[in-house]
Amino acid sequence: MGEKVDVLGVPVHPGTLSQARERVFSLLSEEKRGNAVFSINPEIVMAAKKDRSFAEILKKGSLNLPDGIGVVWASRLLGKQVPERIAGYDLVREILPECARRGYRVYLLGGKPGVAREAGRKIEREYPGLKVAGTSHGYFSGEETEKIREELRQAAPDVLLVGLGFPRQERFIAENAEALGIPVSLAVGGTIDGLAGRTRRAPVFLQRIGLEWLYRIIRMRRWDRFLSLSRFVVLVLLVKLKGGARSE
Repeated sequence: MGEKVDVLGVPVHPGTLSQARERVFSLLSEEKRGNAVFSINPEIVMAAKKDRSFAEILKKGSLNLPDGIGVVWASRLLGKQVPERIAGYDLVREILPECARRGYRVYLLGGKPGVAREAGRKIEREYPGLKVAGTSHGYFSGEETEKIREELRQAAPDVLLVGLGFPRQERFIAENAEALGIPVSLAVGGTIDGLAGRTRRAPVFLQRIGLEWLYRIIRMRRWDRFLSLSRFVVLVLLVKLKGGARSE
């Protein structure tokens, strides 16, 4: 992956999907623990601009994926080269077969009760040899967090997939992954639901033309996301008009 570029104050690593996959396995080969992979889209950028503590977490990401065509568009408009969108779901699909081949243990945390377990069973069937170290739903209270931590200590995964929605998933990784000795944790949003077959992605042709975000908004009726995206576009254009100055 290339050197980080700044998108409205949030760092993003430019590169391709295959390069992102190689970066994950490079992190797994290091002795360092607590490496975090975050997926950056316009909504997350806007949330970071409102919450400095969240922004600081994102700045410490070991690998920040440009997961959103809006992020790719913004980077190019501001004169920074991000070659393509890298969806978190696609990266997970890329690393799972190699995890199976190399014997890395994977833990799934997120989704409604039963969904992570279902996803774990499906990927074990799909990728023979894959070791699912454990699963847990994401509907745990603050009081139950220590129980989740203990389960993770016992499971000792190499790769942790955290699908708690932002900013909760990023905060969980920042607060726990290094302390628990987990080599690589990925904030994956709704990926666990997708692995379980509970949600469908946009048709391929919409993905190719960069309109998967619109499919999600319409299908999930999340009009607040459309508003956030609109604000992101306006802010990027304002920065461009001011000469591409960095916006903190």
